[in-house]
Order: sequence, then C-alpha cells, then structure tokens
Amino acid sequence: NANLSKADLFTAHLRATKLNHANLSGAILTGADLHNADLSGANLTHANLSGANLMGTNLIGANFAGADLREANLETAQLDGACFEGCNVRGALFTDATGLSLEQRRWLRRHGALNVG
Repeated sequence: NANLSKADLFTAHLRATKLNHANLSGAILTGADLHNADLSGANLTHANLSGANLMGTNLIGANFAGADLREANLETAQLDGACFEGCNVRGALFTDATGLSLEQRRWLRRHGALNVG
C-alpha cells in the first residue's frame, strides 16, 4: 500500500495506475489524470482533486471525506461504498457513475454535483 500522504501530484499522469488502498490523504492531485486507475479503498481524505480526471476509475470504498472534488470528472467511475462526507463537489461530473446510493445521489445534487444519475 503506497503512502503518498500530502504528496504534490499536481497535473500528474497516472492513467491506469494501481493505487488501491493507497494513503493519499492531503495529497495535491489538482488536474491529475487518473483515468481508469484503481483507487479502490484509497484514503483521499482532505485531498485536492479539483479538475482531476477520474473517468472510469475504480473508487469502490474510497474515502473522500473533506476532499476537494470541484469540477472533477467522475464519469463512469465505480463508487460503491465511497464516502463523500464534507467534500466539495461543486461542478463535479458524475455522468453514468455507478454504485451511488439514493442518499448519496441526493447529497451530491444538493451540493452542486452535475449529471448525478
């Protein structure tokens, strides 16, 4: 399990990277490309993922508590069991994302997420 807590990964190219169960708490992932990556079970608490590309990413069980997901692309992401408590999702795209509970979908819409199914 990688420990990348507070790492500066600004605009990093991490397509299809295996970071399952990684500690990315407080990491700077602004504008990072994580398309089709495996972040299942990852700790992303208080991480900055604004503008990140998480399209098609496996985020099952990921913890985004307190994270910044503004304008991130989570289209077709797998989100079963993901935690969004207290995170900023304004402008984040959730088109065709899977695994969201009804309660999560309502919360995401109320907080400005877009295209929540």
